[in-house]
Amino acid sequence: MNRSQFNYLIGLSAFFIFLLGIISGLGFLWWMTAGSSNQMLNTEALSSREFLFIGLMLILLLVVGYFLHRAFKAYFFTVKELAEQMTLILSANPTHRVQPEGPSEVRQLGQTINAFADRFQSLLADDEAKILKARAQLEEERNRLAALVSELAEGVLVCNLEGQILLYNSRAKQLLSSELDKPVNGSGSGGFVGLGRSVFGLIDYDSITHALEDIGYHLEKESIRPVSNFVTSATNGQLIRARMVPVLDQQKELTGFVLTLEDITQQSEVSTRRDILLQSLTEGTRASLANIRAAIETIEEYPEMDEERLEVFRKIIREEAEMLSEKLNVTISDHTADLRSNWQLDPMLGSNLIWAIRRRFEEKLVIETSVEYEEEDLWLNVDS
Repeated sequence: MNRSQFNYLIGLSAFFIFLLGIISGLGFLWWMTAGSSNQMLNTEALSSREFLFIGLMLILLLVVGYFLHRAFKAYFFTVKELAEQMTLILSANPTHRVQPEGPSEVRQLGQTINAFADRFQSLLADDEAKILKARAQLEEERNRLAALVSELAEGVLVCNLEGQILLYNSRAKQLLSSELDKPVNGSGSGGFVGLGRSVFGLIDYDSITHALEDIGYHLEKESIRPVSNFVTSATNGQLIRARMVPVLDQQKELTGFVLTLEDITQQSEVSTRRDILLQSLTEGTRASLANIRAAIETIEEYPEMDEERLEVFRKIIREEAEMLSEKLNVTISDHTADLRSNWQLDPMLGSNLIWAIRRRFEEKLVIETSVEYEEEDLWLNVDS
């Protein structure tokens, strides 16, 4: 027995008890007003008039109980069932419809509920159609963006603020995947670069957070170019030049970032070889020039030197010059590519460079800094 049925039985029993009390009271009053002979009569000798009264009261009680049962069933249970069906329509099955039964008022209520259900289902269908259309447009734009990104020569990563990768191209996977991540048979994809993965497991965490702080500074200053450039190393050992561009919402709040990646490992190695080459060339040239200078100074100091000794110093100058010329020719011939390569510098606003230097001093050295003069429009070419 559920709660509704229990309440129904309690209410019906209470009504019957109330009605029986009224009938008993009326019977008692009737008995008190009857003649003395009837007052002395016991239960075994009731008159036919008293039996008739009791029978009529019982019939009246049954008739009232029948109509009361009909009324409770028509209004109490039916309305309760309508409420349950309305909950079903709203929460689980919008296509469900109630079956109006009972009195005209209850049937009219059921028809009104069905009309509201039709309208509710229509609104849900319209909303679902709009959602599907929006999803289709978003998917189309996403595919278009993915196709555009895939054609770029640079690696591209699109991430949210938590560092989860939302989009990437094959070049980014190639740059950031290590040899251990690549399948032996050449099929499949790298194990780390993928949708939902964390970029902090691929690129140095401090470099990305520094770039985000730099972007935040640009946004606070309402900079026209809120871009941050940095050079960092990936977990696979590659040296990468990265450029971070913010992704903003309609309120100009930072919601994510885009990283463009360029492998400069070979460029760095070339620069290292060039530095070693220049150091070696400088040391060799210094020794040859020192010998030539010493020979010339000796000749100038002794102008009356005999021809034999003068020829010795001339020979020293000639040999050192030839050696120096040969060394330069060999260097240019063997290391032309290294000597011609240029280390790429990025434009940076002078005030931004000062801010970055101050922040590093305050974080690493725990010292307070101040700026006495700051040129707002000074742009510098700096090494990231």
